Amino acid sequence: MAEVLTNSTTQDSKVDQPDLTRWQRLYQLIDRHSGRLLLAGMCLYILVFSVASFYKYETYQTGYDQIYFEQPLWNTSNGRFMEQSDFAYSTSAFAVDWMPILVLFTPFYWLLPSPHTLFFIETLILALGALPIFWLARDKFKSRPAGLLLAAVYLLNPTLEYFNLLPFNLRAPGLVCLLFAFYFFEKGAKWRFALFALLAIATRTEVSLIIAMFGVYGFLNRRRISWKLWVPPLVIGPVYFVIIFSFILPAFITPGTMVAPPETQPIQISQAQRDYISNTDTIISTTYGDLGKNLPDVLKNTLTNPLKTIERVITIKKIEYLLLMLLPFAFLPLFSPRVLLFALPIVAINLLSIRTTQFDYKSHYSALLLFPLAVGSIYGAANLLAFLKKWRFTASLKLRGLPLASLGTVLAVLLLVVLATQVIERNPLPGVIRNAEKKAMIDPTNALISRIPAEASVSVTSFLGPHILPRRYIYPFPLALYSPPLQAVQYFLIDTNAAALYLKDNGTVFGGDRPIDWFSKTTEYKLVDSVVIKGQSKEGKTREIQLWQRVGPNVPPYTKPKS
Repeated sequence: MAEVLTNSTTQDSKVDQPDLTRWQRLYQLIDRHSGRLLLAGMCLYILVFSVASFYKYETYQTGYDQIYFEQPLWNTSNGRFMEQSDFAYSTSAFAVDWMPILVLFTPFYWLLPSPHTLFFIETLILALGALPIFWLARDKFKSRPAGLLLAAVYLLNPTLEYFNLLPFNLRAPGLVCLLFAFYFFEKGAKWRFALFALLAIATRTEVSLIIAMFGVYGFLNRRRISWKLWVPPLVIGPVYFVIIFSFILPAFITPGTMVAPPETQPIQISQAQRDYISNTDTIISTTYGDLGKNLPDVLKNTLTNPLKTIERVITIKKIEYLLLMLLPFAFLPLFSPRVLLFALPIVAINLLSIRTTQFDYKSHYSALLLFPLAVGSIYGAANLLAFLKKWRFTASLKLRGLPLASLGTVLAVLLLVVLATQVIERNPLPGVIRNAEKKAMIDPTNALISRIPAEASVSVTSFLGPHILPRRYIYPFPLALYSPPLQAVQYFLIDTNAAALYLKDNGTVFGGDRPIDWFSKTTEYKLVDSVVIKGQSKEGKTREIQLWQRVGPNVPPYTKPKS
């Protein structure tokens, strides 16, 4: 925009001059109040998405993953450090991934023990990511309005907004710490870079691979970046990754160790469970299928069989995924290949996976990609602009009197693409309202859940799961080979419309039956309460929220209210 104004010539028509004057006044106004506008935009984002997260949770749209983070915080605040009940091989939340930064959220949850505390903190953190974006763009283009627009591109990104409305996730501080780390890396601020790099690496193990890419990026830009900045991450990143997968995570895995009520003990896991857990990284084995059951196998098979790897990675769905990730940034990151190096670890992790959620722009698995894409859009725009000015044809080309080779034109196109993306990739906010459960389901289901004994163990379907917190004994439904076995479960809380009940693949612990069919035949559990939801059905049966209780002694009693 600034260049549009400064590059305009006296040959422009008198008709156009008032328009340019108005644009100039608008630019100066935005420039003068850019700090206030940025703060206002961040505050608006925090308000809108805090309210949306609150509403989404209260209307039963928040999935089971909320338990993975909230339960350990509740347990820690009650003296059980990072205890998590999901596994048949560990009692610690760190068995699924090494994420020590989670401990820092404990004081906030202890003061205000609510999922909404976590939702607000996450939204606040994500909003703060606009600051390094603004600083980078402002410094790159010597323009505060340009910084403001690029910050808006970040806050309006569909992947960011979908991610913000999912269950609380540590990829949020990971993403924002990476953005701050990059800014200070570029500024040569060694200790501030180190601080944010360490905070980022403490959120997820795979972030260490992104940290390693700072070393590669620094080496490629070694003429302007001191080796003291880029050598440490080049060494520490890979070493950290190997230590976590080779020593730290295995230390948390002991088949048969689990969190279960004392009344159900002792519990013996089956040989099938033991075989599945032993010598296996359960996340990798369920994510990469035939590539291997552990990290070394996956790496070896990926590198030694390139044709198979290419067939796995280059599919229509995965190409579409990459295009949808690039679209909100008007494909500008493609003009900054060095910054895109930071995307390589997450792209590889996601594209090699057989789980469709890992190559979905709406999922939390894509959140960390916003770091290289947002930064890449800034550097890509600068590189594109330099190319347009250098090429003789585009250097003199004008669009309606405006130079094509100008920052204003590039940013205007970016703004149009961002607005179009809200339609193409669907802004998530309308869906939060559209998919909300009705009061006829919410009130009686809340009442039913409130009557489940607090000390009981419950296996629960996804969207009901977060609502039985806080609770020490919670298991996913359907139970998997890595979950505590049936013996540990005193209650099942199920939504008969949940797709998981109708998949035969989920019948491993139910004698091979579909879970919904097993419930109709079991004598081990009895139906003690239900909420009938009229007007909704599955396989011709009216939807119900059902509570099943184990038959026998030593089960905390459930008393159904008199009608």
